Amino acid sequence: MKLPENTVRLCESLFDITSVAIWLMNNKRIEIDDSRGLFNTCLGLAEKFDAENPNIGDEYMDRIESYAEEKLLEAYRR
Repeated sequence: MKLPENTVRLCESLFDITSVAIWLMNNKRIEIDDSRGLFNTCLGLAEKFDAENPNIGDEYMDRIESYAEEKLLEAYRR
């Protein structure tokens, strides 16, 4: 099945942001009580990141990791 490019991009961003969330949880920097809430937060962050960075290129990984860490710490800091 071939997905539209914007759907693939959103899924990639969601995966990367969720990976940062897991790293922050494992390092005891954030605390999550509701996995559905975390999913919705990560999805919203992915949508916003993609809208604000349509042609990011080679800087993608550094920018999304920094963005995700900042926003997730704001929302879930221990």
